Amino acid sequence: SLYATPYLDALAAKNSAGLAALINGSSDAALEAEIIANWYTGLHDTADGEAIVTYEDALIWEALDYTKPMGWCGGETGYWADAPAGEA
Repeated sequence: SLYATPYLDALAAKNSAGLAALINGSSDAALEAEIIANWYTGLHDTADGEAIVTYEDALIWEALDYTKPMGWCGGETGYWADAPAGEA
């Protein structure tokens, strides 16, 4: 996928043995937490520091369905004054 490749490449460069162990069924709580954090934040670590893979499509926005990414237009001016369809 568009976003999976940068994450996978970064994880493989940083911890190929740990990634291979996960693929083979082993458990590594720290690596698992790092993968989940990457998915939710849209960020990952590189040798040069933190890198952004995605902002608008980070999973955090699915979990926080009451908000949206900053800078993302939600509709025309005043749209937030009306309750969402089906929730009036």
